[in-house]
Amino acid sequence: MSQTILIAEDNDSVAAPLEELLQKNGYGIVRARDGAEALGMIVKEPPDLLLLDLKMPRLHGVELLKKIRQSDRTRDLPVVVMTGIYRGEKNAAAAAQLGVKTYLEKPFRANDLLDAVSTNLSSAPAQSPEGTSFDRHLQYAYLNRFSGTMEFSVNNRQQVLSFVNGTPISLRQGINYDDFGAFLQSKGVITADEYAFYRNESGYRHDLLVQIGCLDYPDLMQEKLSYLGGELVSAFGLPPLTTALNPMTLPADMQIISINLPRIFYGGYHMHPGTGGQQLRQQYGQHYPSLRDAYFRYANFLNLKSEEQVFLQKITGSARLDECLESAEALMPLLQTLVTLEMIAFSAEPAANAEPAVPIRRLFNALEEDEDIGAPESLENFDDLVDAADLEEVELAAPQEDAGSADYDLAVGKK
Repeated sequence: MSQTILIAEDNDSVAAPLEELLQKNGYGIVRARDGAEALGMIVKEPPDLLLLDLKMPRLHGVELLKKIRQSDRTRDLPVVVMTGIYRGEKNAAAAAQLGVKTYLEKPFRANDLLDAVSTNLSSAPAQSPEGTSFDRHLQYAYLNRFSGTMEFSVNNRQQVLSFVNGTPISLRQGINYDDFGAFLQSKGVITADEYAFYRNESGYRHDLLVQIGCLDYPDLMQEKLSYLGGELVSAFGLPPLTTALNPMTLPADMQIISINLPRIFYGGYHMHPGTGGQQLRQQYGQHYPSLRDAYFRYANFLNLKSEEQVFLQKITGSARLDECLESAEALMPLLQTLVTLEMIAFSAEPAANAEPAVPIRRLFNALEEDEDIGAPESLENFDDLVDAADLEEVELAAPQEDAGSADYDLAVGKK
């Protein structure tokens, strides 16, 4: 069964080629011509993805986003925004606060849209009354830079996982251990009496273990990272679960020293591979994988085996996934990691690798220096959304509007 995309776009000359392109790539399409109609369709039957133009009649796209994020049923609905008016990082950042991971400014290329759709659909938490696998909850928090607590229950025990800007910093109770103190006692680092003090008298204050002489501070930090990392990897083996998110506001530039989360995803998929890798291969085996910007953000946090390094070298955008994988079952955990962290995209046609957005001195997992990762395609307008041979050429760009003349401020949501 094909995945369904709701296109919320009031301009027919823009919506028509979008429908044509997405249908050619195997997606089911429904259309809304204003925000109120889109909201009604979502409430009645949520699509797999919403492709949203922000400036629409009856209900502005920002208000639509706010409404669907208030419902548990549509809180995690993937949304790709396309706009020709609300440009720039300020507006993109404001949309990100409403769960938008892809913000396309018109005009954009067909491959940009297809990559965005593929990536958002592959990373969307499955909607199920039984819950969602732990890795999808963790992915959502990490990629959306969530700050706050995530509460869930395992075997009638309540767990609270705390995040700062997407990075886990503490877990209580644990998965394998009641808490950090129980982990230390199991290793013989603290005694039963010291554990009782930690649990009952200190209020789980880790630094008091340094104060009473159980650990020096560097060892305490290492043990905390070891405990949290091991528990998170174990959580990949849990059955599907539901979570409650309790957000808090923290400075966006706050940085902490915590676990290497890309490595946690990699280790979790190795320890608990499941069938996710094979499902990805079945879905995208005949598609062309290419490196995305996020590849250069996370690649150096992974420590890969030689066969995995060879696999990465084959991802050039010009070879199908099946050709890159050959028959190596051992590559499935890495494939899952790359997709989860949105490090690669899949296209129906060959597509160039992205170029790094920052100066890269070295890629630790590269077999050799790759001096030419691939030049980006030239920016085109909507004309490349359709085959000239299939459709008559139409003017796809909406009439130019000044951002300054728009009556809505995306960042603050006010007229």
